[in-house]
Amino acid sequence: MPTNPIIFFERQKYIFSDKKEQNTTQEESVIFLNTENNSEQEGPKNLLSSLESFDSGNKIFYWGRNFLIPKDFVGVIKIEETSIQILPKFFLNQSLDQIDIIKKNIATMLEYCDISIFETGIANIKSLHSMDEILSIFIRLFAKELLKLLQRTSHKTYLIQEKELPFVREKIIFKNLYNPARKHIIPCQFHERSENTLISKTLRYSTGLMITKLRNSHAKEKKTIQNLQWIYDILGDVDTTPVSLHNVQSIRFDRVSIHFRPYIRFCECFLSKENLVFNSGTNEFFSFLVPMEKIFEQFISGLIKIHLTTKIGIDTNHISCQKKLWNLASFTHNNRFGLTPDVFLDYPSGPIIIDTKYKFLNPNDPLKTIDMKDIYQMFAYGAKSKAKGMILLYPSYYNQNSHYPIISENGMIHYSDQNTSLNIRTINFEGDYTRIEFIEKLGSDLAKFINELRESKA
Repeated sequence: MPTNPIIFFERQKYIFSDKKEQNTTQEESVIFLNTENNSEQEGPKNLLSSLESFDSGNKIFYWGRNFLIPKDFVGVIKIEETSIQILPKFFLNQSLDQIDIIKKNIATMLEYCDISIFETGIANIKSLHSMDEILSIFIRLFAKELLKLLQRTSHKTYLIQEKELPFVREKIIFKNLYNPARKHIIPCQFHERSENTLISKTLRYSTGLMITKLRNSHAKEKKTIQNLQWIYDILGDVDTTPVSLHNVQSIRFDRVSIHFRPYIRFCECFLSKENLVFNSGTNEFFSFLVPMEKIFEQFISGLIKIHLTTKIGIDTNHISCQKKLWNLASFTHNNRFGLTPDVFLDYPSGPIIIDTKYKFLNPNDPLKTIDMKDIYQMFAYGAKSKAKGMILLYPSYYNQNSHYPIISENGMIHYSDQNTSLNIRTINFEGDYTRIEFIEKLGSDLAKFINELRESKA
């Protein structure tokens, strides 16, 4: 049986059927046929039943009588010895020949994301046998973002210490005062602010394991290994004793430590595959999957914050991304229905709101494809923010940027005391994200959308 991973592209239909040995009725393997490009991939005969069992609690696929369609996720699923990679569809006529550029595109998009995507990922872990190429991309993001965080702050808390001191500190341990020749030394128990917390221990221990794994199987990830080594050195005063999965799962976060939560969640995912032992005769699963809608959302937000502030005439202090700004309903002692636009640009002439939707509009009837709840959501944003203009931004394969005004020919929504334009925009999703000119073109198109609204008359 081939050891190559099975590659599924999101939103593509795969018909599955049994392959039988010649002159026998015994099933040898299962065949997945991609109906878009007629390519076939082969997996072990028990893969289909195991995949259905795995998906019963995760809902990663749409299932038909003899087919499956992966939903909008990116990541890896391992079932025993079989690796399944789910990849985004970057090209209208995408094929397995484009795997390298697809993975590079994912890595480039993650450069614009922050670590919070790990909190929206689906991690279902029973065990994992080896490092996977897709997982190494997420380790790259983990290392880059954690290094930034640790260069700003570290996690410290007050821990109980027991030491022998020449003076009294907090509490004397009288049971240890038994040596008359050492009356000048006082055993004390006290609280001391320390970096040697369970959070820091988890980060250092996990980082050490990641360094070893990448050196052994992904030596080309030199920059990631270097970042992990810097993290390991920054946490040099922290104990390097092994941390159990139970310890990691017992960590509770407060307002001081909340910034470390997504990193600990990723460490939990990584340690699960490292520590669990295989039990023969049972299905062993590992998955790490991130919704593409979150990656697309953060990619657009990051593109605006990193590249476009000068082009759109705004300071980063006036840009809010994925931040709860208002509540739809406010009561005396309670607020309900928080409103969190993807991008909020606070211009003096009036705010501009951008909300991304990872859906592909039907080019023949685009407005019919739009979900009405997305329009209602934009109405709520406009009413609360008194926005000058709003954009619903969708990806497109057709190497063109389309504009569909909503409500009327000029795209105006009338509230009791304001006019707000709601515009449906599509931006080209198809291309090579490693080429700087492609990223610059995306940035220029976004800047054009925003500036048209900014310069329009209210």
